[in-house]
Amino acid sequence: MSQSPFLKTISPHLKNHNGCLIFRTSLDDHVLAGITTKQVTGGSDFSSGEAALQKESRLLSGLGLPGALLVRFQQVHGCEVKNISERPHPNQISHEKADGSMTSLPRLALGILTADCAPVFFLHPRSRTIGIAHAGWRGARAGIMEVMLKKYVHHFKIPVAEIEVLIGPCIRQAHYEVGQEFESFFGGHVARKDGQYFFDLPGWIAGELARLGVRRGQILDCGLCTYEQSDRFYSHRREGAAAGRMLSFIIALS
Repeated sequence: MSQSPFLKTISPHLKNHNGCLIFRTSLDDHVLAGITTKQVTGGSDFSSGEAALQKESRLLSGLGLPGALLVRFQQVHGCEVKNISERPHPNQISHEKADGSMTSLPRLALGILTADCAPVFFLHPRSRTIGIAHAGWRGARAGIMEVMLKKYVHHFKIPVAEIEVLIGPCIRQAHYEVGQEFESFFGGHVARKDGQYFFDLPGWIAGELARLGVRRGQILDCGLCTYEQSDRFYSHRREGAAAGRMLSFIIALS
């Protein structure tokens, strides 16, 4: 089970801040991207609800972003993507369904919840536009990566080759046992070992991004496994339906 040739691991380029893992990007001074862990200050489960709104507000303040807003949609493991062109009302839970979002607005954080699915961050250094997607196997099969890139290019008028993408913590192939039927769609990203089948979710995501025109050196992977690191991350595969959720976020600071 080898790493995808399209991935560049960036584990050494992580920093911990108040229980959040912050990813270093080419725009460190202008874009903040990260994910909460079980050590986050003020409660680590960001499952939907009013309590989550309070946690999100405390999180942004703890990151030095008081007054910034965070937008999340109802995730359905699909490929709907929203472009946020207007600043939303604060403290409002969106009931719209989407698994991806993007914006050109500064100080507006985009968020998704995960507990094994991959959080995928998008940014364009020159325009400082940002995006985020929730990608599990269902979203992957539905085409969430292709929809994200097409809408990014459409709304922001930039070439795919200039977009940078970062894959956050998710379940890794060694722990992601699936059925044989996965081979028919995901092909070489499913490995067989001792009669069992294992799916390489981040490898498939990277392959799709490369196929769609993202440059190989601009597809980065944190290399962290949600199933393996029980002290840091929630995992639906490990803990079942009662597993909490991490919040992944990205925000343009200016």
